[in-house]
Amino acid sequence: MKKKQEAEKAKAAAAKAKADALKKKNAEAAKAAAAKKAEMAKKAEAKRREMAKKTAALNKTVGGTSRFAKSKTPAPKMKDPLAGKEYKGLFGGLFGKKK
Repeated sequence: MKKKQEAEKAKAAAAKAKADALKKKNAEAAKAAAAKKAEMAKKAEAKRREMAKKTAALNKTVGGTSRFAKSKTPAPKMKDPLAGKEYKGLFGGLFGKKK
């Protein structure tokens, strides 16, 4: 009976040692993951700032005018379709000439 108790104690001690080793390994992995996450957050913030600078440079000049708007192709010149026509009033055009 004493041998069985000692064997169980040894088994429990081995299981505890294994659990402690696993706990330590997980803590180290968590620390490494937190460090990597912080590094990635710094990189993302730097990239965001760089993109904001590029966007501001695209849209604004020193005077505040937009280079982007000026780079668009101008609209074609159109002839006024109502040029030279006379306005006849609201009902004058609908019902013909009044006598």
